[in-house]
Amino acid sequence: MPLGAPVGFRPTSACTRLRSARAQRRLHPLSVGIVAEALSRNRAAGDARAVGQQVQTVAKVEMMSDKSNEHLEALVFSFDLGFSDIYPNESVRSITFENKSEELEHIRRIKNADSIVNFVLFAKLGGEHPSAQMWLETETDLSASIYLMLGGYYRQALICLRTWLELALIGIYYSKYYKGETSRYNQWKSNQRRSPAWKNLLDSLFTRPEFKSVDKAIDLRCKLKTLYTELSAFVHNRGMAQYKLQDGRNNVPRYVEHAFDTYHRMLQETLNMLILVLFVAYTNELTYTKEEEWEAIENLLGDETKQYVESLYK
Repeated sequence: MPLGAPVGFRPTSACTRLRSARAQRRLHPLSVGIVAEALSRNRAAGDARAVGQQVQTVAKVEMMSDKSNEHLEALVFSFDLGFSDIYPNESVRSITFENKSEELEHIRRIKNADSIVNFVLFAKLGGEHPSAQMWLETETDLSASIYLMLGGYYRQALICLRTWLELALIGIYYSKYYKGETSRYNQWKSNQRRSPAWKNLLDSLFTRPEFKSVDKAIDLRCKLKTLYTELSAFVHNRGMAQYKLQDGRNNVPRYVEHAFDTYHRMLQETLNMLILVLFVAYTNELTYTKEEEWEAIENLLGDETKQYVESLYK
């Protein structure tokens, strides 16, 4: 026993008490590791006083950790993070990964396809082009949409799909009006010009020869209008009885299978339209898509869309 050690004191008991404290008060594992290492060093050196000081330090850290844990628990409770991400058997994210692994792999490939097309455009059009700049937002809209869906926020995830579609089309619209400091695009970016309304946006796009041609072939304008109308329903919760997104949940996030399926369907339809309009608007630039990249895209498209896009290069 080291000189000066209190009667009955055993250095090994400090680590035992430390582990017990962690179990009872949920001391952060990092704190346990750091202090336990220091205890071991001091014990090996025979410094009983230092060991005692380390135990007092642990007690202070525990108090701080308790307060921090209480604060974090309050935040988790207030923001419903337990139901979306944390609580065993109730975390929407965990349940979704467990039950929808195949669908999530399909969603991953959708996100990858969107990145492939837009990266090619970014490289070919340059960073100052409206579509290249809109990609910085549309990509995060898509990511946010998927993240919200995984947390059980299905209606909000669907709303993000609408902005994903809108901003991509706005980039195409301003591709004709972005050069010069006083261009429409620069006025819009500086908040001196209102965003084009959906009808006006379509009116403008479908005066262009490439869009007139595709509209005549597959009625693209009607398809875009139908998709946008359906996505818009979720903004003000129109069609509650039709989509039943509230069925099977209360006022906290819950895993709702039919809501997930609705989201998955709408995500696929939105990608289908976006890929088509981007290939129509930027046929020459997307000619440089590599064969393996095109294969990753075409497998996600509907037959009509795939056939039309392929016809652009014949």
